[in-house]
Amino acid sequence: HALSFHTAESTRTAPEKVADAIDEQMQGLENTSSTPAFRGLPQPLYDSRGRLLARMTGLGPAIEYAAADDRDMQARVSRLRIGLSRLTGLIVTYHPYWLNLSLANGASCQVHLNVAQTLRTILALTEEPDWQSTPQPISECIHAALKELDKLEHQSPDPTVLASLDNTRDVLVQLDLALKDITTSRPGRTPFKMATYLEWPMALRNGARGMFIALLAGMLWYVLHWSTGPMLMLYVVAASSLLSTTPSAAKTSPLMAFGTALAIPASFLCHVVGLPRIDGYPLLWLTVCAFLLPGVWLQLHPRYSIGAFGYAVFFTMMLSVNNPIVYDDLTLTNNWMTMVAACVLLVLVFRVILPADHRLDAARLVASLTRSVQRLATARHNKPVLWVAWEGMQLQKIARLMMRLSFLDETIDRKGYTDAAFAAVSLGRLIVRLRWNADHTSLAPQAHAALLEALASFKTLPIAPEQSALMLRQAAHSISVTPHPQNTCLARERVVSCLEQAAYIVSAVPGFFHRHGPLQLAPDIKGAQAPVSAPVPYHHVIFG
Repeated sequence: HALSFHTAESTRTAPEKVADAIDEQMQGLENTSSTPAFRGLPQPLYDSRGRLLARMTGLGPAIEYAAADDRDMQARVSRLRIGLSRLTGLIVTYHPYWLNLSLANGASCQVHLNVAQTLRTILALTEEPDWQSTPQPISECIHAALKELDKLEHQSPDPTVLASLDNTRDVLVQLDLALKDITTSRPGRTPFKMATYLEWPMALRNGARGMFIALLAGMLWYVLHWSTGPMLMLYVVAASSLLSTTPSAAKTSPLMAFGTALAIPASFLCHVVGLPRIDGYPLLWLTVCAFLLPGVWLQLHPRYSIGAFGYAVFFTMMLSVNNPIVYDDLTLTNNWMTMVAACVLLVLVFRVILPADHRLDAARLVASLTRSVQRLATARHNKPVLWVAWEGMQLQKIARLMMRLSFLDETIDRKGYTDAAFAAVSLGRLIVRLRWNADHTSLAPQAHAALLEALASFKTLPIAPEQSALMLRQAAHSISVTPHPQNTCLARERVVSCLEQAAYIVSAVPGFFHRHGPLQLAPDIKGAQAPVSAPVPYHHVIFG
């Protein structure tokens, strides 16, 4: 995936035509509106990214299952989880909201050529059967590429080139760290644990659903004096708890109810056809297995797994096999009617009384990403920032955001919001670089003050992202014109490059960062279907 990107970028403009192409595209940006122009990535890269992220999401549970009964995996599970998070972060890095991608890339052509060659070498080395036991050649290849990037940095300290250099350097460094996490067979104690993102609004909604369905089931039991009331309560509590673990409880509740309802005719056939012919335990075991086989087989299908689970579990409960067996049609019919009522309650509560609001859930995730970026920029400078932990938390939010967006109709700018979420992670990476430069780089006092003011400008990110972007550009201009000693000019250009990239990302997707962005509005409000790149109009506190 990364090789395809860097190969395409290395052929966009010939190095000898760099100056003309940059001037031409700079004029094109100046002639556009106040919203900076940006380009999308080729569709094959989007398809490749989607497949990779889906496979990465499936690797997380696979690591946990493998560590359940393997001592070596138990010792490596934390490092593997961190390495997986780093690799997922590399995939997220490739999005169209980079300033150097909107300009002619001929100045960065050599950068992408070097990285593409490095990735080809890594792919060739990983074809060796024992590369995981001897990862030193791969690590040496990465470090050699980093040295080449350092040489290019001193040869052409242009902000556009520095932007590509910093981005590709981060990719190679993260790749080297992920290589160490994955290939270390006996790692020491991990100093930190990857936190899990807890979606409290969703949990509270599912809790309210459980309260409603238990209330309705209890009222039926109390008012009708139903003899099978305990079975009714047992089903609704168990089914509600199971549905709460799914990504969309409202969407899967009809499947659970349908699977449970199918168990009713299956148990009827079992009682009428199978059980009267049985005179021993082996035949009983074979008969029950035959009726359970469809449910067990369909559980392997992701689309029907929850319904098949309801069929397999509650078929056994409704069968009510005793020793000796007693055929009581009235009792069986009463049990079946109880399960029908429970299925109706399940769909009624999860789809009608408290239905899902995927747009609201996605808007909350977007707001959470914005707050995380804001807190990262405005945190105390003596507070250490562990990048892999921060990025891992945001990647969990992005995975859930992509799932929520898939439930919405096509009027929502899904691709734009996904790319903007990836850009938010890249913005966090830029903020970490700026914080490091503020703490460790010997800038001029005026430039250092401007850098601190630029970080403080993120306080207005959810309210006025355009103002934050303007303050970032002003800080970049102020730092660039401030005289510096010769030995600190490169550090100054790095800071300017980061500020310009951060300003471009914020101004390219104001609808993502603004608290009144298109996704935050109700679907029937004007502007709710606007693209994420459109400017957000002013909203009054009272009149809207």
